[in-house]
Amino acid sequence: MLIVGHRGASGSEPENTIRAFDRALSMGADMIELDVHICSSGELVVIHDSTLERTTNGSGEVREHTYSELEPLDAGKGERVPRFASVLDRFLGRIGLNIELKGEGTGMSLAREMDGLSLQNPGPVPALLVSSFKPMELMDLRSARPDIPVGVLFEESPDVFLDFAEELGAWAVHPRMDVVSEGLVKETHRRNLRCITWTINSRIDMEKAVSLNVDGMITDHPDRLLDWLGDRDKGAGAQ
Repeated sequence: MLIVGHRGASGSEPENTIRAFDRALSMGADMIELDVHICSSGELVVIHDSTLERTTNGSGEVREHTYSELEPLDAGKGERVPRFASVLDRFLGRIGLNIELKGEGTGMSLAREMDGLSLQNPGPVPALLVSSFKPMELMDLRSARPDIPVGVLFEESPDVFLDFAEELGAWAVHPRMDVVSEGLVKETHRRNLRCITWTINSRIDMEKAVSLNVDGMITDHPDRLLDWLGDRDKGAGAQ
């Protein structure tokens, strides 16, 4: 069971910051999930929203700011909006990275930033997995870097997205928890895809996800989920 820290350990630290990623790593998460947009100076930056107001003390569209304008902003507890390249340098090979492509052009931009960097074939935990709700961004990335495993995010129309994921040669699908069913997971596995669901923050949802045989859970609280899974395993062993 893969445990993926949603925007890092975002239940404990400011989301999508180095501090949140370090915390998820120290908690024992298998992967960290993070989001990328392109700023006006061309760099991929790690932030969820297309605007700055919710997660920083700045304002306006991310794409309308250069990185030199974004860098001084406070993203919480004195943290900064990271460059994707900085996150890659710090964490690649230490913990799996699940990068969600958010804005237009992020697929090709990520391919360029990965230029010259080779990745080993994915094992139980890929070094790097790229996901998105945006089919065109995944297709652009796949055409430029077919060696990078991809995941297809969806919250409705499972059959349509499973077909797309299979045609794309995806490594995984990421359905929202409320659309996950036993049939969906079985069909996902029949197509040689993994099912990693989001966002699991309660024990009730965790128990449901485990009972449905998903392959991974994305959570704001990696430590909490790992503790619950440990308790569950101990209880099963005592029977």
